[in-house]
Amino acid sequence: MATRSSNNWKANMPGGWDALNTHALFPTANLYGIPMLRPTTAPEVHELVPFTSIGSRPKHACHFFLDDYRFERVWNRPSVYVPRLRQFPVALTPDFSLYTDWPFSVNLWNIYRSRWLGRYWQEHGITVIPTVGWAGESSFSFCFQGIPVGSTVAISPPDVRSSDVLYKFLAGYQEMLRQVRPAAVWSYGILPVQVRSLDISGHKPIITEFPKRWH
Repeated sequence: MATRSSNNWKANMPGGWDALNTHALFPTANLYGIPMLRPTTAPEVHELVPFTSIGSRPKHACHFFLDDYRFERVWNRPSVYVPRLRQFPVALTPDFSLYTDWPFSVNLWNIYRSRWLGRYWQEHGITVIPTVGWAGESSFSFCFQGIPVGSTVAISPPDVRSSDVLYKFLAGYQEMLRQVRPAAVWSYGILPVQVRSLDISGHKPIITEFPKRWH
């Protein structure tokens, strides 16, 4: 009879045996156990292309600013997609959804999964840029965890024609500047003009805006 610690168990693991991906636990520096990403020097890229694209081109980064169902597979079968992501000079971490009306634990789980995959990819030689997102002030305690201070980060701004959406976005963006102090921000889409005037203790990251395309 095989036990979880036996070699027979490890060699004959059933499908879906580790849906939480606990086979790889990475260093953490926070109470939530969110994995720490390694600091990354961002390469020059010309465009952000979606994970669903066929093939890759030099100077293009792979992004996950898509509906979650279109990339849930990278979490379910992480090892399968490593070769595909290695074709890109850089991969952004998955942008799992965060919503203010979702339970705290669900949003926390999606941040955990994004950082876990980022660190997993780094362990397999992939250059990774963390994607940042938040779901109101209640998420500020965890949504920036695992991102090295001073790194390049990626973001996809929402439609801010509503004053309420704009206010909440700017609040999260300012908190990101305070906690992460990114050297650079890659934006998939145009950032609100108000972002340019934000100054957190004299810190202003280099902003690069990439065109948003429908896929």
